[in-house]
Amino acid sequence: MHVGQFLAPLPSVDPERAWAVVIPAPFDRSAAAAPGARVAPAEIVAASTQVETYDLELGRDPTDRGLATLPPLEFSYASDDEALEPLGCAVEEQARAGRFPLVLGGEATILAGTARGLRRIGETGVVRLEGVLGGDDAWHGLRAAPRTAVRRCAELVPVRSSGWRLASATALEWSTLRDVAGPPARRLAARPSFEPAPPEELVRGLPEIVYLSLDIGVLDPAALPMPGNLEPGGLAYADLTRLLDEVFRRRRVVGAELTGLLPRSGDVLPAFVAARLGLRILALAHRQRFPRPSCGE
Repeated sequence: MHVGQFLAPLPSVDPERAWAVVIPAPFDRSAAAAPGARVAPAEIVAASTQVETYDLELGRDPTDRGLATLPPLEFSYASDDEALEPLGCAVEEQARAGRFPLVLGGEATILAGTARGLRRIGETGVVRLEGVLGGDDAWHGLRAAPRTAVRRCAELVPVRSSGWRLASATALEWSTLRDVAGPPARRLAARPSFEPAPPEELVRGLPEIVYLSLDIGVLDPAALPMPGNLEPGGLAYADLTRLLDEVFRRRRVVGAELTGLLPRSGDVLPAFVAARLGLRILALAHRQRFPRPSCGE
């Protein structure tokens, strides 16, 4: 089943001719307290029809030069560690072809699958922005879950997680010892009379080529009111977009994923915010890949 075209009603582009490809990944296995991540890609694509494709702040329209949306990936839930292999293969295929993959999750667990493809590509690290530090070894018996995603990733490629405002004692200890834990949310928010952590902290220790993994639960509930995102103290939208810009200025970003949306019937705001962040990521990647100004810049 096809979920539609991201940023429709623009005409569909042949993936072979696109500079960037959107990959819907409706993986949803462990978010029992607030299920719904499997419909998130379709909700984001639907909301994207209301998004202005020209990013006014960056002066970029990422649909320029071609943007394609693939059919949703299919996952088998029969196994734990192997369930996400289709995503690893999809990201690897698009990145090797020179296209920019933007994955729409799905729960944050999908990072464990993405990392499989990144390891095969080689010399690629992961910049992770998330609300809950995913450094646990297992969660309710599962090795692949949102709370373990960073740990599974670190077993395969270098990763740095920042923006979190919740962590178990075990996850924090492991992440600190492995130098995986970057600045928490309280050190990244822009506030009067407060000097936030240096942007270099987001990418410290990572190679020059990175993949961006954004779990939208990094946002404060005031910016993203939705089930499962209740803890105060998250990032403001402006904080997050500033950090995304800093990542792209400091590393070559070869792909990205957007996870953690839990849609609620009748509430379109969270999906719209996710779609707008997807556009911003694509606009930043467009600026990085095509330094010559596009129309209007």
